[in-house]
Amino acid sequence: LTSEELLDLNITEDLINKHDLVVKREKVVFEAVIKWTEHNQNDRREHIITLLPKVRLALIHTTYLMNNVVVNIHIQHNKECMNIVTSVLKTKHDLNANGSSSSDFMNPLTRPRLPSAILLAVGGYSSSNPTNAMEAYDCRVDRWIDITYDMESPRAYHGTSYLNGYVYLVGGFNGMDFLNSVRRFDPVKKIWKQVAPMNRKQCYVSTAVLQNRLYAMGGFDGHIGLKSAECYEPETN
Repeated sequence: LTSEELLDLNITEDLINKHDLVVKREKVVFEAVIKWTEHNQNDRREHIITLLPKVRLALIHTTYLMNNVVVNIHIQHNKECMNIVTSVLKTKHDLNANGSSSSDFMNPLTRPRLPSAILLAVGGYSSSNPTNAMEAYDCRVDRWIDITYDMESPRAYHGTSYLNGYVYLVGGFNGMDFLNSVRRFDPVKKIWKQVAPMNRKQCYVSTAVLQNRLYAMGGFDGHIGLKSAECYEPETN
């Protein structure tokens, strides 16, 4: 989006709205829209009202919004654009006050752009306590994105595997109890679901996928190390 060739292209809403658009910072998308508009203002100024809502403005730092977006002449002279910016500032205020939630992934202003291939870091320990933190790493732009769902319970020392489009969190420890529960995350719909639990409560469990089955092996049940192995069949749960 920083190439000069962009100026002569026909920027569409679909391009700006692409979930897998490779940008390190969302402000790059905003700057591209403005630069493209100013390259031929007479013909392109009218398109800013359709392009601006596709920029995920709530992902941009508030200081940048105030110093570059709010004061932009194309934004100020368009009432609909100013309404969008006002909504963005309110959304950011609410996020700062209430934290993130699963609805943020459905809001076009706050949904992170995620590539088709990512590295996920889920749970673990933070400040001496188990955490529900979840981050996604995009190696193409060298950036971690916080995608934590606050309603999800904290979990550490669990096993994690990917099977048939889902991420499974197996067993673990929540700070008080050893767990046999298994949580399944859909990274496309951003939905968590409880599936069938293991027979044993265990942390430090090793997980692996083989022939469309999820295996949980070994671990610690709070008293002894385990030599057990269990197999999960997603078709029958």
